[in-house]
Amino acid sequence: MHDLINYPIAFTVGALVVLLLTPPLRWLTRRVGMVDQPDARRINRTPIPRGGGLAVFAAFHVALYVTGSLSGENLLGRLGPSWHGLFLVASSVLLLIGLLDDALGLKPWLKLAGQIMVATLLYGVGARVGGVLWFAPSESVNFLLTVVWFVGIINAFNLIDGMDGLASGLALIGSLGLAACLFARGLSREALPLIALAGACLGFLRFNFHPASIFLGDCGSMFLGLVLATIPLYTAAKSELLASLGVPLLVIGVPLFDTVLAIWRRSMRAAVPSLAGDGIRAVRVMQADKEHLHHRILARGMTQRSAALVLYAVSSIMVAVAVLGMLFEKRSTGIILLGFMLIAFVMVRQFSRVELWDTGRALLSTVSSPISTRLTVPTYVLLDLGAMAFVWYWSRRLAYLHPSRHSLITIAPLLVVPVFAAMTLVRTYQRTWTRAHVRDYAILAFAVIVGCVAGFALVILFGVKEPGWSRQLAIFTLGLPFPLLGVRMLHELLSSGMAAIERQRLLDTPGVERVLAYGGGNRFCLYQREIVTHVGHQRRVIVGIVDDNINLRGRIVEGCRVLGQLTDIPALASRHRISGVVITASIEESRREELILATRAAGVWLREWSYGEHEIVASRSV
Repeated sequence: MHDLINYPIAFTVGALVVLLLTPPLRWLTRRVGMVDQPDARRINRTPIPRGGGLAVFAAFHVALYVTGSLSGENLLGRLGPSWHGLFLVASSVLLLIGLLDDALGLKPWLKLAGQIMVATLLYGVGARVGGVLWFAPSESVNFLLTVVWFVGIINAFNLIDGMDGLASGLALIGSLGLAACLFARGLSREALPLIALAGACLGFLRFNFHPASIFLGDCGSMFLGLVLATIPLYTAAKSELLASLGVPLLVIGVPLFDTVLAIWRRSMRAAVPSLAGDGIRAVRVMQADKEHLHHRILARGMTQRSAALVLYAVSSIMVAVAVLGMLFEKRSTGIILLGFMLIAFVMVRQFSRVELWDTGRALLSTVSSPISTRLTVPTYVLLDLGAMAFVWYWSRRLAYLHPSRHSLITIAPLLVVPVFAAMTLVRTYQRTWTRAHVRDYAILAFAVIVGCVAGFALVILFGVKEPGWSRQLAIFTLGLPFPLLGVRMLHELLSSGMAAIERQRLLDTPGVERVLAYGGGNRFCLYQREIVTHVGHQRRVIVGIVDDNINLRGRIVEGCRVLGQLTDIPALASRHRISGVVITASIEESRREELILATRAAGVWLREWSYGEHEIVASRSV
């Protein structure tokens, strides 16, 4: 039988078996009580049976068996004639673990142990990440990488399976995309299991797309991840690292990205429990939440159908990039890397505000935590010496000089000691850097440069020059200010970054006061700084600035855009749903009256933010 006939057979058999098995399976799972009950974390509003993955599992294996029987030959290419039997055993073990979880609700660590056991079985029969790497890892490293690969992809589909039709639809798109990439690499026979999986997923969508009458369950979602994790390892080649590992990661990018965000988010909340919110005692990395990608899209007002279609579209774009990279083989590295960067940028921008926010709050709480006065100076000294050693080492490497013990003893002190002495002379360790100003940073930068020049002179004076020494000194001088200034600017950078993220979050949060600031001068900068110092406690967001200086129109001041002039307030208030206007400038009485009239016309309140000194106790007159 010609190879081309096998693909429609496998696809059709997979779809038909699911269509035949799912209705009786749905009845059976409901009868035995394997049902998803609605709760605060789940999206479904009515009890829906789970365990539909059993039909997908059966359809996949039946499709491969029927196609192989009709053909009478090895259809799997590099996978080998025994692959199907071996994979049947491993996937059956995972299916059993999933069914137990669907029926009884296993502890997360038990489910993880089962996944590791299945990964170990497949590792033992040749599915190894080390086979595609450019170096030969040790057995233990190879095993660890393989387990991480399997567990990561299995859980990617397990975690994304929280909305009607999402996991099965993404698996359909991913399997077809991965099959197309194998075709482009000349591995058409190895694509047959992926075609069978695509048929099974399409058939299951008949019952799983919104409104779903049955769910995959853990047995199904984990099986999907297992298939998509296994095929690339058997079709891998050392000369095709990007095609073997990069393409599968791009093809399953949506569930994988969601998993990375979940681990990131939960790790931050486990490290800093206060991030999880009031009333929550403890947060675990494996504790489920309601902040996956589909939850966030639904929170924006989309229906389940629309949300699924959006994520299908994102996944299709990623698959198209992967296939394009395989078709243009000589440019595949650039195409796939650009695809990774583009998709990562879009998804981080749209979906990762929660993770960035939690990370910023965790870091800010760490940086802001009080340190004993006795420890402040030693801490900065150790950080500075570490930064100098790091820059010295890499300046030698970049200058093509070997960082030998001799150079560490003879040359490094001549460079480091003058810098440290100059920093001490300008009282670097007596300044409070969490309240530093531009002048403080300028003095520090000047001291570092003076110290580097002194070190340059000492190298010449002591005659320890070597080939390339001037190049090393130039790199050392240019690179050293960055870590020394960066450590001290960390608090300010975190505060400013958190303020920017908080502003964007508040703009999207209902019930928050949306205000305009009148005046974009120094007083506004102080007002904005006052807001930054209370990051995380604001229920007000500055939508923009109103200023009568025409030179500021359209400019950005302290992260806020100048939207117009005083006469534009009524229109701006209507367009941006403004609650009020805060005066952040010193204005004449006539201008104040105009503001009162403008805000009354717009139907918003008017307040003033001011600073200055007020007498509390008068001096005694002589």
